[in-house]
Amino acid sequence: MLIINCKSDATNKDAMVGTWQVTNYDAQLKGIPDNVLESARKKTMTTSYTFNADNTFTLKSVDVPGNNGKWAHTPASKVLELNYVANDRPTKVIYTVDEINTRSMKWIQNMNEMGMIFITLEKK
Repeated sequence: MLIINCKSDATNKDAMVGTWQVTNYDAQLKGIPDNVLESARKKTMTTSYTFNADNTFTLKSVDVPGNNGKWAHTPASKVLELNYVANDRPTKVIYTVDEINTRSMKWIQNMNEMGMIFITLEKK
């Protein structure tokens, strides 16, 4: 059984490797004006992530030409941690990888009392 679990973890890591485009963004947040949520949705829909096998990644979007950082995915707990520098400040973002396969994945970002953000990505 232990060998199967180790292989499963490797498969999940392999599934993460590649370039992923955000295809859906659903922010279910309280207290945020609709125009701000719509602006965030439009920006996020331009975002892509390239995850490399050496646990480095690049994030690109309409206003980010390429932030590089480190990623760690723990399949057992479904935690994906992204560490990078944004606007000269260290940034850590944590997602729950709700679903992952060779073509798509779904992330959830818990914003505590504000609510949740749901993101769907497709592999390019």
